[in-house]
Amino acid sequence: NCSDDESSSVYASYHAGGICGVNYDGGELTECTSAGKVSGNDYVGGICGVNQADSNITECSYSGTVSAEDSIEDFYVGGICGGNLSTVGKCTNTGTVTAKCAEEVGIFTFVGGICGGNASVVTECSNEGAVSGKTPEPIVGGICGYSYMESITENCINKGTVTAEGTGTEIYS
Repeated sequence: NCSDDESSSVYASYHAGGICGVNYDGGELTECTSAGKVSGNDYVGGICGVNQADSNITECSYSGTVSAEDSIEDFYVGGICGGNLSTVGKCTNTGTVTAKCAEEVGIFTFVGGICGGNASVVTECSNEGAVSGKTPEPIVGGICGYSYMESITENCINKGTVTAEGTGTEIYS
């Protein structure tokens, strides 16, 4: 039950989040709200940079601006979390999520309204914010930029605009 407002601003090269950088070791983020600006280079999210294994993000909402740019490696950006290794449930993003970087070959960008990369479970979430990626290899989705094999994305809805620009563009709305 924590919050910030639109006047807050967070920057970190890695693991940037409006509420926390890393939700770790059984952490529970419940009913948190964030409306500030969150920016960084990798694992950037409106609520949390990375949701680690055995940790949960539940009934949280984000309404600010998440941005990541100029990473020198693949990067993950999301309205709720940049990377998810556990469970994200009943969360809402109405904020803007963007990723951009210079034209360097081999940089994949995973950008999503809820999470950039999902390696576990995203359930009953909604995105109404604009999601965009302008990188060499953007992989952009209204809910998740990328869901890994055997991960679950269920009962979610995207109402936001999804755009991607790059040489190897993939869009999932």
